[in-house]
Amino acid sequence: MRLAFASLIAFLFLVNFSLAFSVTNFDQTFTVPTTSTRQIDMAIISDTADRVSVNIIDLKSWVTLVTSQVTLEPQKPQTVSLIVSPFIDTQSGLYKVSLLFESLTTHELKKADIFLSVERREIVDIQKILVTGDLKPLGTANVELRIKNLKTVTVQNIQVNTVISSPTKNIATVNKVISRLDPGQETTISIPVLLDKQAESGYYSVNSELSDDNNVVKASQTFSVLSAAIMIKNEYQYPSIFGFKKTITITNYGNAVGNEIVTETIPVFDAAFLSGDKPTSSYQNINNWLITSIFPGESKSITYVINYTPFFFFVIAVLAAIWLFFVKLRTVRIRKYILHRKELEEGEEFTVAVEVRNALNRKIDTQIHDFVPAVFNVKDAQGFKATKKKSNVGTELSWHAKDLKQNEERVFTYKITPIFGIHGTIKLPRASVIFEVNKKKIENCSTSPLVGLPEERGDEEKTWLSFFKRK
Repeated sequence: MRLAFASLIAFLFLVNFSLAFSVTNFDQTFTVPTTSTRQIDMAIISDTADRVSVNIIDLKSWVTLVTSQVTLEPQKPQTVSLIVSPFIDTQSGLYKVSLLFESLTTHELKKADIFLSVERREIVDIQKILVTGDLKPLGTANVELRIKNLKTVTVQNIQVNTVISSPTKNIATVNKVISRLDPGQETTISIPVLLDKQAESGYYSVNSELSDDNNVVKASQTFSVLSAAIMIKNEYQYPSIFGFKKTITITNYGNAVGNEIVTETIPVFDAAFLSGDKPTSSYQNINNWLITSIFPGESKSITYVINYTPFFFFVIAVLAAIWLFFVKLRTVRIRKYILHRKELEEGEEFTVAVEVRNALNRKIDTQIHDFVPAVFNVKDAQGFKATKKKSNVGTELSWHAKDLKQNEERVFTYKITPIFGIHGTIKLPRASVIFEVNKKKIENCSTSPLVGLPEERGDEEKTWLSFFKRK
């Protein structure tokens, strides 16, 4: 019985021993200056296959554990790394960092302590890089570098070199010199960066390097440029005689495909004379054109025309009608014609009529004048007798028609006889009527009637003057 119990105790001891893992313990203190980085490696080994979790007790923001779990194989050590990066404002002193290791198989716990001595480093530091602004094509990225002198002495001629990069290339390089910084003094360097048209989307980086004497401090920051369609509108208006033509061009200066709605306010009257590209939608006097699929760097246009030509023709027609009604038709009209159409033979008698009609809206006095060429003899007909005045070239006839009432018509006749015969026709002179409207004398003339019959073969008609000259 005693022998069995002793064997059991020995077995349990051997099992316990075989399942144990071990961790490196450090006797030294690690010195780490502020703003620097140090990696501390610890070895962990086990006699058997195991998985061990690692956690930091009293975690500090400037201490990072690379891995939180390791997988162990028998007698094959693994490394657990600790990254220590004290900030510029981390207080100097001695710090203890405790790590807790736990076997996920046996739940065995082990603790390891690491002592860190943080030493304050005297530098001129880039404490922060801020990027603000309209971060899209044609926008401006406002880069701010906040710099502080952490030294106990004044520093002069501090060089600050900054490179701003897109995902594929450098887009700006800026070199600045800070002439002087007193101990504890802060300053800000502002760098406006204009983003180009079609600036690519994605992550951009700001990399700054500050140097004073033999010290160099580097800092970086990233910012994101949005993917966006940036539409720029340009308008061109071309006047014409009766209206205008307008072209609106939309150019995509962004880095993404986009659509654009062009809105124009066109008065209802103008819309009646609208032509060109038809609006996508219209409501009252608001007209919209939808332009789709405008690629980066591409331009698309819409054109519409306001042409008042039909309106002007309508106005001209109305004015012509008004003029015709109130001026042309509202007048004293005169007509001269031959009562008989027959051959021009010597001694043949023709009756000439001069018809006068008052189309004005009041009673009026008129003077009627006519002329008979010397190739005709003249004699009176029945009715109003004409006053005659003879000359070498012919006979002037005149009548005085007094008190010609509205719409009254009078016909004056006389007879002519050719002194020799002729084949064809002769065009007689025009008759005229003279009257007064608003103390202004107006003369209207008749057409020139033809006397005789035209010849069958279409010979030219003869005027009385050409015939007279030939004779």
